[in-house]
Amino acid sequence: MIWTDFENTLHAMVVALTGKVAIWEKQNGPKPKKPYLTMRLSSLRRVGMDEQRRTATAGEVEVVGPREVTLSLQWLGENSMGGLTDLGQALQKPTIADKCMAAGFAVFNVDAVQELGALSGTTWEERAALDLYVRIMLSTTDTP
Repeated sequence: MIWTDFENTLHAMVVALTGKVAIWEKQNGPKPKKPYLTMRLSSLRRVGMDEQRRTATAGEVEVVGPREVTLSLQWLGENSMGGLTDLGQALQKPTIADKCMAAGFAVFNVDAVQELGALSGTTWEERAALDLYVRIMLSTTDTP
């Protein structure tokens, strides 16, 4: 799996399911107008041992293994709790799960939406967070 393709696919999925602008955290540039979402991926975590598979080429081995990563979302602006709750629920749809699988990943767990609203000066700012747990398969080929 090519990492940038994975990131682009996740980004497109979040935008399609929420209908809102989504940006990656820690990027330069102006903030979008609210409401918008921020996205952040955690480090990859190995799940068990990788598997070694012989290929059709003599001596060549493909090393394949599952990895998990957390996609952390924050919704800034109105309807933050409802919007992330709807997103989490939409990920249960078979059509969405099929699209994820076709893209080479699976969302295997959705955390509870966390309300993070705060007073900003004299105005209440709605904000909520949601963690999605994603599993992908990575592979590499060892050629002698």
